[in-house]
Order: sequence, then structure tokens, then C-alpha cells
Amino acid sequence: RVFENVHIVQRAKGGDELWLGISKLTKAKTLSQVLNDLRDTLYNDIVSGLDGVREKVLDVKEDSYLLNHDIDDILDTSNSFEDHLERLRFVIFFGYESSFLTIPETKGHEADLYQEAYDLFVDFISDITKSPEYSQFNFELYLYPAPSFDDLCGLVEKKMRDDM
Repeated sequence: RVFENVHIVQRAKGGDELWLGISKLTKAKTLSQVLNDLRDTLYNDIVSGLDGVREKVLDVKEDSYLLNHDIDDILDTSNSFEDHLERLRFVIFFGYESSFLTIPETKGHEADLYQEAYDLFVDFISDITKSPEYSQFNFELYLYPAPSFDDLCGLVEKKMRDDM
């Protein structure tokens, strides 16, 4: 399954939310295709596999260390997940290497970087007009451009070693 993260988000009104998330880092040059493949896998998991995800979360969550919540009705597979769409959120964190971010920094790259992210977002949502059944889902797409994931991973590893 595609979901890697599960969060219960408390709300004052309207019932708590269940956030199911994906994190993807890529060095691929075909960013739009990688992101769209991820979106299609996500759609497939929502439509054909969300009950399995809900059952697993219900089985493994341990209420004794969680804040009080009211998500059990969302997780109960005897209810359709469509009955709770306003309380389900699908969060995608997509990190990618961008040629517009360089070390040392190239001055004046911001407009190109913004356009790159905008184009990825527009391409990601383009299917909603062709497949309106997906427009009812709550998606949050976070794009994280980076100059080099090799350098980033090296810095994280060094920080972890230094902190031990």
C-alpha cells in the first residue's frame, strides 16, 4: 500500500480528521510522470484498498497513548469511507531535485522555481476535470525542491552521528 503516515488531527467542530500520508523523494528527471504515477497509485489505493488501510489502523492504534478522538467511526469498515470524506485527508509530500536550486545559489531563480512547482501542481490536479469522482477527496500536496538529495542525506547522516 502507498500510505506511510497516519495522523489523527483534532478539530473543535465537525469531528476529528484522519490524515493518511505519502512521502516520496525522487531524483528522476521526469518529475511530472513520477508525481502522476504516485497520484494514480494513491487513487487506486483509495478506491480499492482503503478498507484494508482502515482496518489496519483500527487494529494497531493504541488509544491509551493517544489524545481523545472520535475517528473510530471513520475506521469502521462497516461504514462506507465515502460517508466520512470531509474528515479524511490525503497528504502527499513530494521532494525532488530541482535544477533551479544550485550550490552555490544561483541568483534570480525564484520565478523559475515557482513556475516549476506551479506546473507540477497543475499537472497533478489536471485529471480532476476528466475524472470528477476524485474531486471529492481532500488532497494536500507539498512540493519540496532541493538542490541535491545526496548532499541532504549526507548532512542528515552526519547530524545523526554527531548527536549520538
